[in-house]
Amino acid sequence: MFMKLFSQIIHLFFPETCLFCKAESKICCDICFSKIPLNVSKRNNILSIYHFSRPEINQLIWKMKYHHTGSIAKLFAATLASHLSHFIPPLTKGRLGGVFLIPIPLNQDDKRLHNHAELLAQEIKHNLTNQNVIILNNLLIKNSKQKQSHTKNRQERLENI
Repeated sequence: MFMKLFSQIIHLFFPETCLFCKAESKICCDICFSKIPLNVSKRNNILSIYHFSRPEINQLIWKMKYHHTGSIAKLFAATLASHLSHFIPPLTKGRLGGVFLIPIPLNQDDKRLHNHAELLAQEIKHNLTNQNVIILNNLLIKNSKQKQSHTKNRQERLENI
């Protein structure tokens, strides 16, 4: 509760502006966000909506992960949920349960205040209101203490998988 109040006070004195057009709005205004091209690809039950090499996407992900900007998760979740909803009926038809979202955990000694994957999963669940979405936060355990991938080159990231 204290953090929420603190955040509201900060936004009062330092209102959010769009990263791209600098308009006083939110971290990425609707106009700028709508200009980011989609790159929807579906392979092996993996859905990708944006291409990471886009500088706008790269910048938004960086802000979401390292600057604790939860509003970006809301932006991404709306688009992700919209595309994900096309997969849900064939995946869950005739099965008990629902859609399972499994956020990748952070390293135990990670300095980030929140897990961006968990935040994104919560926002996707919020957007898929007519589905039985279950978030399994503690299903995976990260036991690797390797450096974060953003500090590695492409070859090292591929080997790290």
